[in-house]
Amino acid sequence: GRRPTQQTLKLPSKPAAAPSPAASVPEELPTATLKEGYEGGRIVPRTSSGEPPVQLYRIMDRQQYDDAVEQGVLEASPSGDGRIFASGEPRMQFTEDPSRPSVLVAIDYSDADGWTARTANTGAGGAAEVSAATRSSIPASKVKLIAEGANKKELLDNYAARRAPSPAAVPTP
Repeated sequence: GRRPTQQTLKLPSKPAAAPSPAASVPEELPTATLKEGYEGGRIVPRTSSGEPPVQLYRIMDRQQYDDAVEQGVLEASPSGDGRIFASGEPRMQFTEDPSRPSVLVAIDYSDADGWTARTANTGAGGAAEVSAATRSSIPASKVKLIAEGANKKELLDNYAARRAPSPAAVPTP
């Protein structure tokens, strides 16, 4: 008899390695205004309805994101205080260096990742708001790229374009 060729072997189906960004990120991001909640003696971030947030958002240097993908975990920035900071909605003002490539990521939220709620003047216009911080490493599988740019302006433009409704088809002249 003939030996089976590679094509006839049934391999367990695995999800595509790289889904398109549109597939993995909903058009309207699940943002939330965070508040402090209490879970197991810890102060944790919660939505206004008291539920854990679906995702947190973080602006960071492209290199830090690339390192996380390569190493399989998102670590705190080496220049920081050992914590990873994130918020309930994208806070675009936290681009570390406006001239460097930056990314906006969504991080799937879990209390198990050690997030704590913190109040700081990180809201729009420097208003006090509750955001989140953790000293734990976050598995890269929970970190989703939402927008990127070669500099802060491009990141903002790409983020705005991602959130804008698709323009109506315009007849070509």
